Amino acid sequence: MGSSSLGNILGCAFPSIEVTLAVTPVIFVPMIIYSGFFINSDSIPSYVKFIELTSPFRYSLECYAYNDYEGLDYTPDPLKTLNFTLGYWKSFLILFVLGMVFRIIGFIALYLNAILL
Repeated sequence: MGSSSLGNILGCAFPSIEVTLAVTPVIFVPMIIYSGFFINSDSIPSYVKFIELTSPFRYSLECYAYNDYEGLDYTPDPLKTLNFTLGYWKSFLILFVLGMVFRIIGFIALYLNAILL
């Protein structure tokens, strides 16, 4: 829900599909990189920490990891290795709230584009 809502923002914010397709990787790739899968959360510099905190990919990955690995005895523990501490339901709630916020921003962008065009 969060990623599709983010896609809705991009689709509503730009007047042409060419611009949207050019900007989408610029937005999505850093969110994927800093989601916690490729770079551990402890290794992310503080000046780009906001990318991780607003990334729906980060919370989706944490929900997935808790769903698959919580309660199982793996060595090393994937949840500790990836530094996931929120838990399944808190990540799910944050993902839901991000989706709603992104949809509201997308509606505002669509409304502003309708007024300006």
